[in-house]
Amino acid sequence: AIGRLENRYAREWVEHYKRLGVDKIFIYDNNRPEDGEVFADVLQPHIEAGFVEIAYWDGLQKDAYEKCYRDHSDDYEWIGFFDFDEFLNIGRKKSLPALMKTYGDADAVLVNWRIFTDSGHTHYEDVGVKKRFNVPMKPDTNVKYDFPENNHVKSFVRGGIVGLKFHMQPHVPHSPQLKCVNANGKVLQKPFTEYDPSV
Repeated sequence: AIGRLENRYAREWVEHYKRLGVDKIFIYDNNRPEDGEVFADVLQPHIEAGFVEIAYWDGLQKDAYEKCYRDHSDDYEWIGFFDFDEFLNIGRKKSLPALMKTYGDADAVLVNWRIFTDSGHTHYEDVGVKKRFNVPMKPDTNVKYDFPENNHVKSFVRGGIVGLKFHMQPHVPHSPQLKCVNANGKVLQKPFTEYDPSV
């Protein structure tokens, strides 16, 4: 992940992915000196345990993702690219590693967004993100399935792919002949996919 001014949410986010079975989290800290915070301020126990690694980053999101992939893709079977406001839901699956084994020879798994409302909150409350924001956007009657932003995706990319880029936009990987599937394992022909309500 890359983030700025998100210390309030960082611990919950890290612990969410730890519970899913992630082995390691790489954070590209985009905070500025004038911001008065860095992620290490709230994640020190996870850093000391070797679960979180932080790099200070003054650049674009896509460049941070490409650097992460270049630096670490030979060390991990899969690398996921998620922001601090994105909490992957794998339903009743036992763990993320077990789920990823179901995708066979796919090079990338693209997971649809699900956009949530502000749940009527107008002021900050010191309550977890998942508890505060739990009302999804209602389907638009002019859209086939759901809120159109849900057609956007986040990605897991298999390690060891040569020439991987995020040049089109920072959420979708690109590489020659990359085999991409959705969360149900359906092969995708384009990166922005029609929302699949069965996922």
